[in-house]
Amino acid sequence: MYLRKLTEEENEVIKAAKYKANKILTANRRSINAKLQNLLKRKTAAAKYTCEELEKELEKNRRIIGRPVALKILGKIIAVEHIDFLAANISGCPFKALTAKFNERFRMSISVSAMVALTNKHGLHNGIDSRLNKGHEPTQFKKGLIPWNKGLKGTGGWEPTQFKKGHIPGNYKPVGTERVNGDGYADIKVADPNKWKGKHVLIWETVNGPVPPGHVIIFGDSNNRNFELSNLILVSRKQLVRLNQLNLIKDDAELTKTGVLIADVYNKIGERKRVKKKGAQ
Repeated sequence: MYLRKLTEEENEVIKAAKYKANKILTANRRSINAKLQNLLKRKTAAAKYTCEELEKELEKNRRIIGRPVALKILGKIIAVEHIDFLAANISGCPFKALTAKFNERFRMSISVSAMVALTNKHGLHNGIDSRLNKGHEPTQFKKGLIPWNKGLKGTGGWEPTQFKKGHIPGNYKPVGTERVNGDGYADIKVADPNKWKGKHVLIWETVNGPVPPGHVIIFGDSNNRNFELSNLILVSRKQLVRLNQLNLIKDDAELTKTGVLIADVYNKIGERKRVKKKGAQ
């Protein structure tokens, strides 16, 4: 079969089609029929058509390549024609009407919101200020207009439902109230308006003073309702990590205290390994 030499314009059409099709094929490889790739890559097929004719051919092949994909590819291939059409028709035209014209001209079905995004992307504006649309004049603010409520503090009418100074809400909880938090631990309210602290922490601090930074109080027997002072153990967060890692928090406080010593040994071994490894480097 004899093939004529492609013109420069046809080569440009093929080049653009290949680039755009390959870009979409990469993102939608599983959902696009292989015939689409053949249609756009074969010079013998693309050489038959100009830009306008290529659009018609792709329209015929929607049943092969799928309508959503065809529309997307059409938009990419003839993007210059799309933008030229919008630039020529957007001035003074509402987006709803512009979208209808565009869809009718190119046999597409994009939404109004997509049209707004497309025109904004390419810096096209219809010059219509929605605040000045006909029919809104009675409610528009005129230049120099002073609002009727300028300088007024409130407009009245809400006094019966206003909170009075010193009002106590119905769900107020006094200091000292106990609750169970979302993690199942008992809390006690220690200050207004809404400051709470763990009950076990307060009991430990009553005897030993504030919990040192970087430390926590744990239950030796794993029972978060046993607030005996002998059951509350102070550990560092580093120790707590190792206790949880090695499952050393038992149902007996004495065993858990032994577990703390074991955690210290493992932490010390880890430190020496890190120092040795650093020295070897």
